Amino acid sequence: MAITAVFPSPSKSCAATADVPKGVTKSAKSRSIVYADWMPAERTPSRKRSLVKALTYRVVIVCLDFLVIYLFTHKIDVALGFMIVSNAYTTVGYFVHERIWARIDWGTEKA
Repeated sequence: MAITAVFPSPSKSCAATADVPKGVTKSAKSRSIVYADWMPAERTPSRKRSLVKALTYRVVIVCLDFLVIYLFTHKIDVALGFMIVSNAYTTVGYFVHERIWARIDWGTEKA
C-alpha cells in the first residue's frame, strides 16, 4: 500500500527539486510524493510483550490506587480493600470494553 503526501505549491524559498529516495515517485503536476516499499512496516507487538505491558500497567494502577486511598483515609486496611475491589471491577470492565470493540469494524482495514 502506498501513502501519498500532497504538498502546496512550492515557493521560491522551497527546495522543489529535493532529492527523492529510491523507490519514491514524485509528480510535479500534483506536487505529491508517493512513499512506497522503502518505508518500514509498522511493528506488531508480540503476545509476550503485550502481556508484560498489561501486567506492569496493572501493577502501576494498583499501587496508585493504594497510595491515593491511603493519602485520603490514612488507613491501610481501607486502602488495601479498595485496591483489591477496584482491581477486580476494572479488569472485568476492561474485558467487556475490549469484547464490545472487537465487534466494531470502525477504524480497521479488511485484509
